[in-house]
Amino acid sequence: MSHYFINDKTLEDDKIYFNYTLNNLTYNFVSNSGVFSHGHVDYATNILLSNMPEINGSLLDLGCGYGVIGIVLKKQNNLEKVTMADINARALDCARENCRINHVDAEIIESDCFSNI
Repeated sequence: MSHYFINDKTLEDDKIYFNYTLNNLTYNFVSNSGVFSHGHVDYATNILLSNMPEINGSLLDLGCGYGVIGIVLKKQNNLEKVTMADINARALDCARENCRINHVDAEIIESDCFSNI
């Protein structure tokens, strides 16, 4: 059985492009099969982002998936540095593309929890 917290190379690509709006800013995202919350921003992530206080400095988005939290917080707060890490290579490919699409500079690392951080 496939899970988003593993690298399942047997899954067929199923890229979905969609928009997400928060605080009058619209973000464009791509997700793929085998990635958490495929094709939409999940309810809990939306609640988190909608209620985050202003932050500054650096951010580690551990288990970043396709990059929603890191990208939105970087844009909303103009953070100095964002590092995104995930074990799922397919999710990281989407995170890279989403950073490019949304004009966000972030360090993206393949890592099983803190193993490569």
